[in-house]
Amino acid sequence: MPEGSSIGNIEWDILSSLKADSVVVGGLGVLSEVRVFYTPLGVLRRRVKNLSLKGARLNLSFSGSTKGRERSIPGLFYIEDFSVLGGCIQWEGREFLLNGKGRFFSTGDKLVLDVFKVSGSMDTLVFNITNGQLFIERLGSLIDMRELRIGHSKLRLSGDIGKRIEGKGRIYLRDLKTLFDIEGEGLVEVEFAYDSVLQFKGKSGSTSIEGFNLTPLEFQGTTDSIVINGPLFAGFLKVKDKMISGDFKLNGLNMKGFKEGLPESKLSGKVIFTYSGSENFKVKSAIQGTVEGAYLRDFNLDFEKMGERVIIYELEGYINGGRICFSGEYGALLKGDLEISGVEISPLLKYLGINGRALTYVDLNFQDKVYGVFSFDSLQYGSISIGLIDGNVNLLQKDGKFLGELTFVTQELLLKKNKIFEIGEGVVKLARQDMDFSGFVKSGEKQLDYSLRYFKDSLKLQELKIAYPGGWLMLDSPFSALLDKGIQIEEAKFKGNKSEKVGVFLDISDGDLAGRVKFDGFNLHVLEAFGLIDLPVSGVVDGLVTLSGKINKPAMSLDGNGRISWKGMGIGDSLNIELGYRDGSISLNDIVIFEGKKASRFRGSIDLLRNSLYVKADFDSAGRWIFYPLYEHIDARRVAVNGSVKLKGPLLALEIYGGVDILKGSLLLVGPGIEIENIAANIEFDGSRALLKSSCISMSEGVIDAKGVMNVRERSFDVKVNVDKTPLNWQYVNALIDADLTVSKKEEKLRIEGDVDLNKTTITMPFQKKGNGGTKLPNLFLNIKFDASRGNVWIRNDMADMELKGGVGVWYDGGALLLSGDLSVKQGNFYYFYRSFDVIKGEFEFRNSPELNPSIDIKAKTIVQEEDTVFLDVSGTMRTPQFELYSKPARATADIMALLNLNLSWEDFSSLKAIEESVTETAFNYWVRQTFTKRFKERFGIDLIEMRGKGGHYEMIFGQYITEKLFVKARADILSYGISEIEAEYRFRRWGSIIAANNPEGETRLLFKFRWRY
Repeated sequence: MPEGSSIGNIEWDILSSLKADSVVVGGLGVLSEVRVFYTPLGVLRRRVKNLSLKGARLNLSFSGSTKGRERSIPGLFYIEDFSVLGGCIQWEGREFLLNGKGRFFSTGDKLVLDVFKVSGSMDTLVFNITNGQLFIERLGSLIDMRELRIGHSKLRLSGDIGKRIEGKGRIYLRDLKTLFDIEGEGLVEVEFAYDSVLQFKGKSGSTSIEGFNLTPLEFQGTTDSIVINGPLFAGFLKVKDKMISGDFKLNGLNMKGFKEGLPESKLSGKVIFTYSGSENFKVKSAIQGTVEGAYLRDFNLDFEKMGERVIIYELEGYINGGRICFSGEYGALLKGDLEISGVEISPLLKYLGINGRALTYVDLNFQDKVYGVFSFDSLQYGSISIGLIDGNVNLLQKDGKFLGELTFVTQELLLKKNKIFEIGEGVVKLARQDMDFSGFVKSGEKQLDYSLRYFKDSLKLQELKIAYPGGWLMLDSPFSALLDKGIQIEEAKFKGNKSEKVGVFLDISDGDLAGRVKFDGFNLHVLEAFGLIDLPVSGVVDGLVTLSGKINKPAMSLDGNGRISWKGMGIGDSLNIELGYRDGSISLNDIVIFEGKKASRFRGSIDLLRNSLYVKADFDSAGRWIFYPLYEHIDARRVAVNGSVKLKGPLLALEIYGGVDILKGSLLLVGPGIEIENIAANIEFDGSRALLKSSCISMSEGVIDAKGVMNVRERSFDVKVNVDKTPLNWQYVNALIDADLTVSKKEEKLRIEGDVDLNKTTITMPFQKKGNGGTKLPNLFLNIKFDASRGNVWIRNDMADMELKGGVGVWYDGGALLLSGDLSVKQGNFYYFYRSFDVIKGEFEFRNSPELNPSIDIKAKTIVQEEDTVFLDVSGTMRTPQFELYSKPARATADIMALLNLNLSWEDFSSLKAIEESVTETAFNYWVRQTFTKRFKERFGIDLIEMRGKGGHYEMIFGQYITEKLFVKARADILSYGISEIEAEYRFRRWGSIIAANNPEGETRLLFKFRWRY
């Protein structure tokens, strides 16, 4: 045994076993018990069957070499079974508890320990060794452990313990907690060598160390110098005299991914730092990229922390297009100059949990006194927007606090894009223990004055007055809100100029919410005037709002009544409301709208989280308010609706069941300005379909009947429409029509098909009108035949007053137009060169025309003097007509022009009197046509009126449709009291009519007129 060894008690069976207690092995340690089992023959051969060590406490030191000293190696021996139970080995200041089995023998030159299996622990770290060998030689020790499991990690070690040990394996970083008290997660593959210095290299997957998350890395180095390479950063760390220094290049580093709680970022650039503790470090960086959505460019930061003092050598760069610059220090006082120019700070506010934005300008000097200016442009917080806040800073730094005033002005305060106030002023006073806020905002007759104080854990509202057109609401008496355990308002009372009263109680503590808001005679105009509601509602309400639940999951109930109007139009006579809110769902417990002795009622629920609802509505003579949601399209003048419907399902795929009857109604279609009188309808709902069982609409003297079906989900419909003597006003057309139409819509295309009969119709489209192509409607299809075979269709403009008959087909598909058909002139006049021509015949023809521009063929005449008749031929198209004049007897064009303009031939120009009379008569005739006849028709509703004559003798011709089939025409001298001629035409079929006429000579004639089409 080595020098300094000793043995306590010995029990010895000389033939088979030896037991020794308290064995001291010099230079190694103590064994509490040693047992040896052998045979006499084995002893002679230096072989031991079993050696068991219990309670071994050994101190191993493998540092350095033997420095030339040889170990004493025992002679040959062989221990077949070597076991350790409850052993403790001390190495490098750590204790390893172990149990194991192996084989131990000496070759004379070295000791060999074959490890079969060893298990043990160090603190809470468990390790296992299998299939290992230890060679102890005179001048050194060799080790070869093929599998060493430490916790979850697995290593292989080999080498000369006194000189160099090499290893490799896979290390699970969670084992660092036991070895070095470092939190870690992930896997590292490593190779290392240890002589006097530990050298290593390796690579890792995604790992985490002390909360810092690392992407896959490659590394190499020693315990005092590490080079790291990764996709997001690369550089080195050095450790010297307990100081860590680093130099890293960043390439798209996300700080939030690096450590939870840091901002979301993508940074590139360079960072140099030294770190010798949390109170002493230095950082210098030049970076660019994004941080929480803020774009950084040429951003330089150079600062040093020395205990309680932080020196900022440089903070300069561009953020979101604006510039920030600061240099100074922070210790007992903040000193330096801060300049911010045009920095958009929404990313910073978002990081702080504030939904806002602003363009910021700051110019401040920090010394004992802090003075300067600040400005926030286009500030937004949630639904509140402020165009501009400009302020001045005048503060004093004392004992780590800022004391003094901040004064500011505001411009354009908006709530949900509605301008509430135009200007405002305010001041914030900072004292040692409290802050005072006071000021006003105003716009026209609207103004809000406020004054409040924050002191320790309470907020005292000293003044609050809201003025609006026609009234005001103000705080009845000051009140305080306790903030130490949340928000507690025992009671806040408000009063108005019209006896309005509002009382508020609120208690928010530990996340619990309790409160009440009671209002008596509250004027809803306050909410509308200040943009708190977007709907145009007004009125006076009484009620109680009860608050409960959690602050992050509030619940509410409302029980109230009042009189409410929409855009100045009352919703019934009065209403009662009982509703609640909890967990994202609104319960419509009971909403009743009273109208006289009738009442309409709503019950159900609206799930705001799932965007679905279930509502049952019962209507009992519901009035015009039922159409208020469609006020931009429909103005309900008078209406009464009965019925019951159920609405349920998702809001975007709502299903409706039940039915309603519109008993009577008068509506105005706002867009086209069409008034619908005495509407009555029956509508049934079946899920996604609405069935128009019947409807009857009166428009002037006309009636429209419609039946059909609408698929609400598919947004399609198919309706059959019958029109009887209904007015139609569209562009140049004013008509009474009869029609049988099919109106349908499917896949966004509206289709209108059928037949339209034109009754009394006036077309005012002028000749020579320039076309502009019109607006193309890609989702419209028309296939309509217009029938004017019964006449009474008049084209009236500056050049014509003619009755037409015939028919025109209109086909239109997504912007492509085709017109086909013809209209013939039944009677009338054409005006040319200030003369009225009697139309002999005329045709307007459409031959698959792509525009409203028919070809025309009109022949007309006028008698100038008793012996002169001038003829006019009009050809071409309506927009580009061509005119040709000739006379009987034939005259030169110049003579015809003279006849038409002055009713004179060239020979008559020699008479000055004739010229004077002709000019007077021409001017009179022009006034008759342009002014008199037009106003006469408008005033008396006459279909046909003409005035003819010369030389002071004039006669008037009147024509009027008495019925659809009977047209009466009469002629009379303008100064006589009797009718000189009368004519009546009765159309008894489309193909014929009978005419009765009486002339001034008293002769009566009867004519039959027939027409065939072939």
